[in-house]
Amino acid sequence: MHKWLLKSAFDKTPVSIIYESKTGGFSKRTIIVKKLSTTHCLSFDLEKKEFRTFLIERILAVQPVQKNRTSSA
Repeated sequence: MHKWLLKSAFDKTPVSIIYESKTGGFSKRTIIVKKLSTTHCLSFDLEKKEFRTFLIERILAVQPVQKNRTSSA
C-alpha cells in the first residue's frame, strides 16, 4: 500500500483509495499524494478539487488509476 502512495507522490500520478472516516463510513477517493509522513498523507482530491489530509491508518486500500484505453478498430 505504501508503495503506491510513494509512487503517486514521486510521479505525481493519481491513485484510488478506500478510506474509513472516524465515524465508520467508507469512501472511495482519487488523489494525488503531495506529502507523506509516518501518520498522514497530504493529497489533492481530484473529485473535490481540494487538498485533504488522510490518516495513513484509515486508508484501507490503494491502487493505481488506470489510464483510459482506446481500442483501435
